[in-house]
Amino acid sequence: MPREQGKKYRVSKKEGRLMIFVGVLFDLTPILLVVLAVVVIVMLGGDIIGGAQHLQQAQDTSGFWKSTWNPFSGFYRAYHNIVGDAKIVGGVVGGGLVGIFLGPVIYTLGSWVSTFFAYIFFTIWFLFRGVFIWSFTSPSRLAITTTTLVIENIPVVDLLPGTTFMVWRHIKKSRTEDDKKHNENIASLNAVAGRSIPRYMKAQTV
Repeated sequence: MPREQGKKYRVSKKEGRLMIFVGVLFDLTPILLVVLAVVVIVMLGGDIIGGAQHLQQAQDTSGFWKSTWNPFSGFYRAYHNIVGDAKIVGGVVGGGLVGIFLGPVIYTLGSWVSTFFAYIFFTIWFLFRGVFIWSFTSPSRLAITTTTLVIENIPVVDLLPGTTFMVWRHIKKSRTEDDKKHNENIASLNAVAGRSIPRYMKAQTV
């Protein structure tokens, strides 16, 4: 058990900071998933737009279709310009619509999965430090865990860093409990030491 200034703490300051950092990572995971989805959508849209532009450039530079003697050259160029423009517009609009509808879905699912694994992970981690975050014998500790868990599963509200807050509160509470236990041990030792002093020595100290 880590010692700090003569006291025994189940969760040291260094480990507590590490726990909070991991909690922040779990809270940021859904946002990172949305960013990844946006990047993929932009890349796919860019490929569609790039392909359409390449097609337009290819037909514009083709000597056969640019020749004045070809009666279909004007119709062909107009057709491919329309098709190319439609693909470009479709890539932009389609990518935007996919981002609008897919973004919230990815975030919500990512938040649920991230929260599930986060609470399992921190339950085990705190258990290794002698702290049970689901303890029914500690109503305040159980309230912290269940409240933040509910918050993390409500759309929009789950934007709040519930996992990080939960970890921080359990760390603070465990250290408060450790301080209280340390003070009780000191008081108990002082009481025992006081009872063990002979009466004549007590009389001399008065």
